[in-house]
Amino acid sequence: NGVVLPLTTIYLDAQEGGRVEEKFVEDGAILKKGQPIMRLSNTDLELSLVNQETSVFNLLTQMQISRNAAQQNTISKLNQMADADNGYKEAERLYKLNKQLYEQKVIGSQEFKQSEIAYEYQVKRKKLQEQILRQDTVSVKQELDQARQSFDRTQNALDVMRRKVGDLIVRAPIDGQLTSLDAEIGQNKNKGERLGQVDATN
Repeated sequence: NGVVLPLTTIYLDAQEGGRVEEKFVEDGAILKKGQPIMRLSNTDLELSLVNQETSVFNLLTQMQISRNAAQQNTISKLNQMADADNGYKEAERLYKLNKQLYEQKVIGSQEFKQSEIAYEYQVKRKKLQEQILRQDTVSVKQELDQARQSFDRTQNALDVMRRKVGDLIVRAPIDGQLTSLDAEIGQNKNKGERLGQVDATN
């Protein structure tokens, strides 16, 4: 006479602590891999998940608001650039015209000097607007990159929290027979506590 032992035994330990709310099968049941065995509840974990989901939603909303504001700001700077460009072209045209007229002694030095000063001002204004636009482009890209990184970190934290809450449903790790189930409705189980075992049936 001998004792037949299963080739493989997987011990069921609580991945997360909680209260036993529901048992889907009883000791001795034949299980398929992934089949739910019991459900635990953990209000702290579940509340943390809700808070994390809210954080992701708020961050997503804030990103959209910031993106819209950045787009409006860029449009405003592009309009200012267009105004500066138009002012520069008009000042350049008038300066070149007055330069010819001054050389031909059609206009006086005062009138020519005014157009020259106006042209130099528009050249500086145009360069300044170009610099502002370049800085704005770099700044917007940095802000969007930082916002994306922050969102990714928050989303990753949410994914981890969802997995933790998902672990409150204890599932069969392999095809086999559930043995030594130690869990009753209402019991509190600590993280890592032994719940039972599943013996491979083949």
